[in-house]
Amino acid sequence: LGVLKTDILEPLPIKLPGSKVVSVCCGANHTGLVTAEGLLFTMGMNAWGQLGHSIETSEAIVSKPRLVENLWSVSVVQCGMGQD
Repeated sequence: LGVLKTDILEPLPIKLPGSKVVSVCCGANHTGLVTAEGLLFTMGMNAWGQLGHSIETSEAIVSKPRLVENLWSVSVVQCGMGQD
């Protein structure tokens, strides 16, 4: 996890208030976080909606963990991220 500064990533801690992260999955351009409550948060490249978030906005990069709202009604236990 980090903040993009030109071509250098600087690792920074993140917080999900009220949630304990129990699993982390990483891909080339994406990161997923699963909480003890079974919620999935994702961040990274989202140009085609590959993070599970709407692509109606011009936000092609999600820089902070965002809840995947379409999975609200299911309990996520594990995630995986690939190349694209």
